[in-house]
Amino acid sequence: MDYGALKRFDDRVTPGMVAFIALMALESDSKSAEDGGLIITWEELASRTLAAENYVRTYPQSKERVQAEQRFIQYLYSFLVGMDNTPIFQFETFKIDQKVKSTYEQTIQANPDTATAKMTQKLLDILKKTEGAVFLKGKNGEKLDIPEVKQFRESIKKEARSMLDQASPAS
Repeated sequence: MDYGALKRFDDRVTPGMVAFIALMALESDSKSAEDGGLIITWEELASRTLAAENYVRTYPQSKERVQAEQRFIQYLYSFLVGMDNTPIFQFETFKIDQKVKSTYEQTIQANPDTATAKMTQKLLDILKKTEGAVFLKGKNGEKLDIPEVKQFRESIKKEARSMLDQASPAS
């Protein structure tokens, strides 16, 4: 659906619907990913993740919450895990890419009370213990899971939803 085209009706709908259309138009007007890779910057992905979270926190009772929450989880997962063709780590070392880490740190600093920042900080805390390793390198160069990182990846969706449920509406 072309949500951007619906913006012309902003003066005829509720503020909640205006915000929902704006959120969904981010993706319909400019896709975030294609062929297993990001086609926007890490900073833009952070911005979209925060926008989706903000919508859910601001309009927790809206009929559109489920769709907005799904968008938030999709963006957050891509932000914290990366994509097949745009990983959060360097292919050669399996350690966190410094540009991604920098985006994480900026996101946390600018938005400390968000679920996005809290989940991102949790990942950075784990990566500090692993000396930046997202995976270990096997004998033949293959990726080997680090249990704590794997557990984090597997818990992102559930934990983020829980944080949204506990959050009070944004001001």
